[in-house]
Amino acid sequence: MTQKYSINIHALVDSGATHTFLPKRFAKLLGFVDEGNFVNVQHIADRYKVRHATVKSIEIMQGQKVFENMRDQTVLIGDSEIQFCILGRMSLFKRFDITFSEKRRKLTLTRA
Repeated sequence: MTQKYSINIHALVDSGATHTFLPKRFAKLLGFVDEGNFVNVQHIADRYKVRHATVKSIEIMQGQKVFENMRDQTVLIGDSEIQFCILGRMSLFKRFDITFSEKRRKLTLTRA
């Protein structure tokens, strides 16, 4: 029997990130094991070693309601500690029209 794990976290939407990154501490809570080969990725100022993993479901919440459920999402789990969950273009930007308003400090997701 497979156990179902769930955690609530805040994530950064990064228009410059290709992939979605999951901090190692959250991956451990969700039961991911350290398997597979590392791949090097370049972040703004650093290089990280990461592994690919599949998350069964990522729910984007709007208040207390589920706005979107993204299933079977590929994420990268860092060997060193990435501080934030980062939602990148490959998973998020293909599903929505995204508007950033600097002046209003607002991000708007509209189903594409």
